[in-house]
Amino acid sequence: MEELIPSNVHLLIIPTILIPLTILGVGISVVATFIAGLFGIKLKAEGPKQLLELLLRPRFIISALVLNGIIWAGIWAYKYVDNMPVFITNIHKRNTAGSIGNKIYDNVPERINIFKDSSMEPNFSQFSASGDIVLDGGIFRAPAMSGKSLFVGTTHGWVYELERESLKELRKFYVGTFVTPAPLIWNNYLVLGEGVHTTHHARIYFFNLNDGKLEKHFTTQGHTEGQSTFATLNGEDRLFVVAGGDGVYAIDPNTMEEKWHRVDGHNDGSVIVEDKYVFVGTGREKGDAKKYRSYALAYDFMNGETLWKRELPAGVWMKPTIAGDHVCFVYGEVYFESEIGGIQCFNKADGRPTMGHRSLAGAVSIPLTINDNVVFADATGEICSLNTNTARVDWCQKTHDPQKQGNYSPVSYDPYRNVLVYSSLKNGLYALNPTNGKILGHWLPSEDEKWQTSYASPLVAPEGWYIGDMKGRLRFFRPGQKMLGYKEK
Repeated sequence: MEELIPSNVHLLIIPTILIPLTILGVGISVVATFIAGLFGIKLKAEGPKQLLELLLRPRFIISALVLNGIIWAGIWAYKYVDNMPVFITNIHKRNTAGSIGNKIYDNVPERINIFKDSSMEPNFSQFSASGDIVLDGGIFRAPAMSGKSLFVGTTHGWVYELERESLKELRKFYVGTFVTPAPLIWNNYLVLGEGVHTTHHARIYFFNLNDGKLEKHFTTQGHTEGQSTFATLNGEDRLFVVAGGDGVYAIDPNTMEEKWHRVDGHNDGSVIVEDKYVFVGTGREKGDAKKYRSYALAYDFMNGETLWKRELPAGVWMKPTIAGDHVCFVYGEVYFESEIGGIQCFNKADGRPTMGHRSLAGAVSIPLTINDNVVFADATGEICSLNTNTARVDWCQKTHDPQKQGNYSPVSYDPYRNVLVYSSLKNGLYALNPTNGKILGHWLPSEDEKWQTSYASPLVAPEGWYIGDMKGRLRFFRPGQKMLGYKEK
């Protein structure tokens, strides 16, 4: 997000640059006097000389340095405060979600990206947009679906609870900072992260869904843009929080007590947990190509001990996925120019490299596992399927002009219809056959409406697909055929 500094701040800097400008002016005057002398013309140099004498007085130099320090300190303080989350008192004051009674919400403890049974043929022929709503602020990540409600975060710091059937607004929760990750639901709490790379001291919020109030929070030193993940081992609950340059936290979500904290690089991609293993990847800091290396890591669930650590050729910005004995990480850069991208898999237990595939652009979408295949998209919108049995790519499919990069939307899998759903950056919505990558359908709105920038993956539901864009429009798409294995109520 571009940072804006008020124009009047720049005006305050002018006095601090008078010294070098005046010296430059004196130099020009000396040269002009010399040239004029060649033609027998005398110029008065007393004015510049007197000004130079004034500027070289210790009192003036010290005053200028102090003023310069005050101005830059003010700019730093402004940026520091501007990049902080909203004060908790303001969140309590502006949050107007209100009570909804003793309703029980279904848990959404993580974003599922592993599907183990998809042997049926695609049951799909067409789809169309059949409803939408425009929210206050852009939609960066997919909604969370719980019961008859959808929860959608926006760039303006709101999370909306919508009715699934009608997209009617039921209530909204306020945090005030860009809600970057998708919301989670855990034990009747709405759980939210916030911020972008410039945000610091970002929090994880727990809103009580019965009364709508902010009940507790956990503060990091970084931003909580990456998706948090709930998991349980040996009866102990953990919430794994990725906090950018502040690494990974494991906290007890019941008490909000920190259990362990590790920093091995910049963590924006959420963890994936299996048994005692907590798998996560690291990226490189914004604007930095040398300071940090990128790694695939496995931590111990209970104490955070590093079980193995393997270097990758580029940054990891998304959640890994598990396929059999393999854990696979997509890699690619987003903050400096690079053509390095692809996917690398490792043995879960010891981190030994097992297979991989190199793309022609960075791969910065969440990979998903369908049976024994890992499906992922790169920054050009090309989608590929890696077969973990043969260690070869079964297919790759381009969705639009490969020269246009910047696609970060993950591919979603629809288990009700056995199709892949992909929301491209600028070229509309695609449905693909997961077996061979064939495009089964493509949708673009009318010229008057246009397809806006889309980073969020489609949310798949039995009734259809929900897709948000950066202009705040949430669309519902209803596929043209009934789903296999789904009965209408």
